[in-house]
Order: sequence, then C-alpha cells, then structure tokens
Amino acid sequence: MTNPAGDSFDVNNSHAVILDTCTGNGSLSYGLSANGGSDVTVEGTASFDGNGSEGINMGSNAIVSINDWAGSTDISNNRGPGVWLTSGSVFSTLGSTTIENNANAPGLTPSTAFGVSLFGASKAQIGTCYGPNVIQGNQAGGINLQENSEISLWNCGQPYQSLIHANGPVGISAGLGSQVTLYDDVQISGHTGPGVELWGKSQLYIFGANLISQNGTADDLRSAGVVVDGNSETYLRGGTISANEGPGMLVLVNSSADFTGATFTGNSGGTITCDSSAYMVSDLPGNHGAGINCRTPHNLGNRRSTWIGRPAIPDLSAQKKKDAWYRSVATPKN
Repeated sequence: MTNPAGDSFDVNNSHAVILDTCTGNGSLSYGLSANGGSDVTVEGTASFDGNGSEGINMGSNAIVSINDWAGSTDISNNRGPGVWLTSGSVFSTLGSTTIENNANAPGLTPSTAFGVSLFGASKAQIGTCYGPNVIQGNQAGGINLQENSEISLWNCGQPYQSLIHANGPVGISAGLGSQVTLYDDVQISGHTGPGVELWGKSQLYIFGANLISQNGTADDLRSAGVVVDGNSETYLRGGTISANEGPGMLVLVNSSADFTGATFTGNSGGTITCDSSAYMVSDLPGNHGAGINCRTPHNLGNRRSTWIGRPAIPDLSAQKKKDAWYRSVATPKN
C-alpha cells in the first residue's frame, strides 16, 4: 500500500485489526498510523519503509503488536523515527524486527530520527521469541524515551539477541522519569556517545547476560558506557560493560549506581566515576582499588533483586488457526 497524499494505513477507533503480510511503503506521511484506542496486530512478512514521516505513528492509547511467527518486519529508511508513540500507547514485538537507517530530511536539525521514540507514559516491549531484533544506523540514536515512558528488551529463552548498534550519538536515552529494563542477550555497541544515557530522574535495570561495549569518543568528558545523570538510578544484576571510551559508568548530580555480579573490563576510564554528589553500592572489595572513583554511603549491601522469571513464548495456536481460515477464504479456488 502506497499513498502519495497521506498514510499507507490509517486506523482510528477500531479493534482487532490484523495486517497480515502487508507493506506500507513510500507514502507521503506514515506507513501505519494508529489512534483512538485502536489495537493492530502486524504479522510478517511486513514492512513500513521509505515513508515521508514515521514508519509507525501511534497516539491516544493505541496498541500495535508485531507478531512475526511467520516472517519478519522491516521499519527502515523513513523520514523521521522508525516508531513514534505517545499518550499512553503500547508497542511490542516478539522478534524478527529490524528498525534501521531512519533519518530526518536533509537540513533538519537537531535530528529526531531515533529507531523508537516514546513520550507521554507510553510503553514498549521488545522480545526475541521468534528471532533477533536489530535497531541500527538511525540518525538521532537507537531508542529515546521521555515523560514517564517505559521500555523492556528481553529474551524469552531462545538463542536470539536484540542488537542496538551504531545509532549515531546514543544507544538508549531515557529522561523525565522514564525506565529501561534489559533482560538477557541485549547488545549495545558502536555509538559515538554513551551506550545508555539516563537523565531527569530515570532508571535503568539490567539483569543477566547483556553487553554494553565500544561506545563513546576519546576526549569527550561525558563519554562512558553508561551515563547516569540528574537524580537517576541504575541497578545492575549481571551484565558486561567493556571497552568503552571513558569509565564503564559515569554517575552525576545526585544519581546512584547499585550493582552486583556485573563485569567491567577494558574501559579507558576505569570501572566507575562519580561526581561529589553521587554514590554507588556494589559487591566490590571495601578498598575498591584502581579505576573506581565513587563513594559508598553505607555497608548494608545491595538491594535484593525481585525479578520473578523470564517471559514465556505466547500460545498462538488459536491465532494461527484463525489466520489459516482467513487465508482459505481469501484464496481463490481453481
């Protein structure tokens, strides 16, 4: 579907909409617009590429679920964010989704073309049940969330990763009361700035075998694997932060880091650096050693993690049966 005068797909005040093996490419505005509390399921193979604005635009409590058990979905080369959502909307994918090379029109600065942008208490779930996810080469950064928004990237027990790679200045930026969770097999690498940046009373929770590596730029005083700024917090329960320019974590302005079971190797500025207002609580030895410039406020240890288990692959047998019936009705008989 291509619309030279507007959106490829425009869904308003509608429920149980399924886009099965559809493309919304090359339209003047959005590849898919969902508003008014609509819920839309995208089943691959699908694409929302090369549109004049966002690949997918969501508002007013809309829900868009990418369910790629039968193929992949591509959201690339749009003039703006790959996926943009606000006003309590919810975006999710269960894997096999690529969001890459989204960029603003030439001359438009600063760029707003993140892979995924969340505002207004929106939420996103990015899982790897059916294949890997790739967020790569987006002009403004990989993921941007503000205004009490939330995003979780997680592995549901399958041998796939979510890769956030080489998205300009930042991998994930979370601000204004937003929250990021990384649960197993997320890799963030190759950015000119931090792999993850927190500001404005935001939080990062890392659990399991995640990797933040090879981010930052030499001689940039704010360069680090993870920057925690402005009354923000990070909780690490495992994970590796390695080979970044600057410290593994840079903690500033009344912020804190709480970590245990994490590995820090090869960061040019050491393990962690704090300004005079920031603190850490860790499982490091009491004397800390070289590469650690941060105060510990007490000897009570880390906060206990309350994670209760990894998400499971959903049962889609009923949905697959319904889709097979739709296909049989829609396919002409010889």
